[in-house]
Amino acid sequence: MQVQRIQEYTIFYVLRNYLSSVNKNIKSRLDTIQKEKGITVSDHEFRIIKDTYDFLLKDVDFNKIENDKFYLCKSIFSKIKDKHHDVKVMYNPPKPLHLDKESIMPTLDSTFKSREDFERYWGEFLQEFKISHKPEQMYYICNKYAYNLPAVNSPDCQISLFNVVKLTTALTICKLKGDKLMLIKGDISGIQDFIFSIPSKGAAKALKGRSFYITLLSDVICRFVLKELELDQCNLLYNGGGNFYILAPSNSCDMFKLNEIRKIISEKLLDFHKGKIYMAFGFYIFDEEQLDNIGEVWRKAGENVNQLKSRKWYEIGLKENYNKIFGPVESATAESGVCRICGASRMGIQDNRLLEDREICYLCNSFNELTDSLKKANYLIISEVEKRSDKVRDYIDLFASFGFKYQFADSKSKKTGTSFGLNPDENCYSYTINNTDFIEKDCNGFIFKSVRLPEGTFMDIVKNKYPDDISSSSIEENLKEINLGDNKLGVVKLDVDNLGKIFINGLGDENNIANIIDLSRALSLFFEGFIYKLMCLNKREKGIYLLYAGGDDTFFLGAYNQVFEFLNEIRRSFHEYACENLNVTFSAGTDVYPVKTPVAKFSSSIEGRLNKAKDNKDKNSICFMGEVFRWNEYEKIIQIKDICSRIVYLSDSRSVLNKVLNSTKGLKSVLVVSTEKESSHRILRKLKLHRLFYYLRELKNHKNPELNNLVEELVSVYENIVFENLFSKENQLAINPMIIPSAVRWAILNTRKERDESNE
Repeated sequence: MQVQRIQEYTIFYVLRNYLSSVNKNIKSRLDTIQKEKGITVSDHEFRIIKDTYDFLLKDVDFNKIENDKFYLCKSIFSKIKDKHHDVKVMYNPPKPLHLDKESIMPTLDSTFKSREDFERYWGEFLQEFKISHKPEQMYYICNKYAYNLPAVNSPDCQISLFNVVKLTTALTICKLKGDKLMLIKGDISGIQDFIFSIPSKGAAKALKGRSFYITLLSDVICRFVLKELELDQCNLLYNGGGNFYILAPSNSCDMFKLNEIRKIISEKLLDFHKGKIYMAFGFYIFDEEQLDNIGEVWRKAGENVNQLKSRKWYEIGLKENYNKIFGPVESATAESGVCRICGASRMGIQDNRLLEDREICYLCNSFNELTDSLKKANYLIISEVEKRSDKVRDYIDLFASFGFKYQFADSKSKKTGTSFGLNPDENCYSYTINNTDFIEKDCNGFIFKSVRLPEGTFMDIVKNKYPDDISSSSIEENLKEINLGDNKLGVVKLDVDNLGKIFINGLGDENNIANIIDLSRALSLFFEGFIYKLMCLNKREKGIYLLYAGGDDTFFLGAYNQVFEFLNEIRRSFHEYACENLNVTFSAGTDVYPVKTPVAKFSSSIEGRLNKAKDNKDKNSICFMGEVFRWNEYEKIIQIKDICSRIVYLSDSRSVLNKVLNSTKGLKSVLVVSTEKESSHRILRKLKLHRLFYYLRELKNHKNPELNNLVEELVSVYENIVFENLFSKENQLAINPMIIPSAVRWAILNTRKERDESNE
């Protein structure tokens, strides 16, 4: 069985069925392309493809198919509901997939605007089909053009054409090998300690290399498993954030192979990482009918993985490998030397030496070189190579032991007749990065990853406190002109709220495998692709270090002002992307640190800030300056910060900020809840609004009308916070009164004279 042939025939079969009732002329063009490519299957394979397609669309009413309107798929986020929130019904946009707002943000329109638009869309679709000639190209063309179309042109069909292609292919391959199905889950543990357990010196380069290595490691293991089990990329349902899910057949042969694969992976990771990185590799066996309630299958596979995490390494034999797992770690001596990044001694390094003339081991050096290769990367090239494990001293050797070689390039080589200058005998696959126009680049497909980094050290990065294209009339431009702003490091970690519950229960009656794939894909598109693109669109590349953005979480750091502003831009975009659905939100932890703060310290601290935000009722919050706020309150903080910064600029006095800060002392305890006599009521205590008026009296009488207006606005915000809390009927604060102190502290950072912390 050739899985590539099954995939390609299935693509034509699914698209042909869609077009047969919509547009005969376009279908005829598709049939011609299939004949030219000579793609066929056996009668047995055809019957399984047909039966699988019919099973996936068994709930679709084919009598409602139309040919005068051309429908779009409902956004997956419009399908996530609960009894507490109304959900806006929105649709995927009628555009090919690109990383821009117009191509990924949902629309209220449920159809293409006209027949001409629809035919033009399919014209582009089939033109790329016609010139495709490499493995995987047709799959990625479908990903680009069929993600937003329903499998049947009906207002009631909400499974996408692309998902039917993917699932029909995956299930057909499984059925050709066995009757039962198996959901395989892989989960890498030890990621946080591995990434952040490094010294601050050289951290800007080391962090990204280690983080991206984990992304590549997960990809390598996925490819290794798919190849060993003779499966297609369609069988990979999800891969992101150190987790992956693979749909596989369940038979005695594949079960034996799977156990061997698990053992091979564990042995290689143990030898290479000395127990610091572990891949829990679990599965759950189920019937085809359970695909309609895939949330339960998802949960069972997760439970199996969690059990494996509690007994790590048992699959390779604890007794036989006792010394490797529990044995003493080699200690460094003056003679042996030690790697200044990971702390490995010469004795602990497999080739028994550090890199010549450097206090760094081959492994850490390879991570640094990986970071360098990402800085201008436009292409990823993956080659299948002969498996070897004679000498494994860096990540390149580890990947080769699985049978793969990964390279990054900024452009195609023009010096040789081969794309990228690679050996034409190698089985190579090339992918454009963050660019879906891969056909014109003669690549196999595309990937979305945050690759490029700002140049220099963290100190170089934090000096870029403002984006490159700020408005000439903005307060940021004013502050930039007079070189104000502290050289502090801002750090953010964000994470989608209640994601496990959403996957298992959030889709209700629509909790089928197609929607689970759609949700996984939608989250990956935003976090792995669009966040990076948003950073570039807003000209923030020089001031933000996007450490990782994958799965459902993101970690970035850099110039504090850019970091905190960018976080709000991400939140606004995600709210729009998720159809303004309050069931799909994220929380974030933030803080400010001196540039030389140890990496391990700020990574641990920021995790605590994130947990504090998630402890808030309904989550959907941010921990900022040590206080927890709702996102609308955070936008108010940004507004007040700008007011305060502008006041300083116009008055040429920073003392006003300390005066405003002093006026808010004890503000949080102004309104308290009394629980006497079984009824809660608010009481006013120590309200000192007069302080703020007193401190601002001189500014308010200033001859500059803009300054007077800003003072009035600041006082109005203060009054609004107090009185909304005073008259709130809820048994909690209506607005967090720490909005003003937090905004003022941000303004204090922005208006401080730049200091060089490199020697602090």
